[in-house]
Amino acid sequence: MTSEVETIDRSKPGWWKEYYRRNKAKVNARNKAWLEKNKEKMLPKLRAKWRRNQIKNRERKNLQKASLRNLDPEKFRMRNRESQKRCWPKRQAYARAYYQKNKERLKERALEIYASNKLRAYNYAQKRRALKQQATINLKSILAWVKRVRKQSMAVCYYCQKHCLSGDIHFDHIVPLSKGGAHSVENLCVSCATCNLTKKAKPIHAWIRIGQQIFSL
Repeated sequence: MTSEVETIDRSKPGWWKEYYRRNKAKVNARNKAWLEKNKEKMLPKLRAKWRRNQIKNRERKNLQKASLRNLDPEKFRMRNRESQKRCWPKRQAYARAYYQKNKERLKERALEIYASNKLRAYNYAQKRRALKQQATINLKSILAWVKRVRKQSMAVCYYCQKHCLSGDIHFDHIVPLSKGGAHSVENLCVSCATCNLTKKAKPIHAWIRIGQQIFSL
């Protein structure tokens, strides 16, 4: 009996596509078994190839996504939600395993990024706190104000009037976010480290110390 391989003329261009179409399950099983056997050698090469293709085709894929989103936005959103819901447990497991394996390197990288982007990190942390407390947020004016304060060599603590180097100051919410304060310039002040770390999330009138200046709000 003549096999399917023998009925395919291998001298013709594209013969492999026809063979694969007829024997898809067998070829995939064979490739999977070979990859499992040679995982350590092949995975770095496959990841590098995937990254190259991702960079090479990024613009084309972005255009495709934009066209699909514009044609049917609701369908596009639903598909993304379904994909996230389906893949979320797998992504979480992968992220945890990756973190445990590369914990020290990731911590060092995080510290490097923080050191070179302190202002951005501060704004991100404050925005996250404000969102958790469902506070009013005005990030644009906050960023401009913080930059102006940081440009000065010295700053004065709002609470104790102590003069501090601008590199050592803290920014504190006068009315804490947890007590309904807004994340805005009107509710922020310059503070020395001592005042900020002792006041914490207490209202000013609950934070009375001997010699402490109290402001009526």
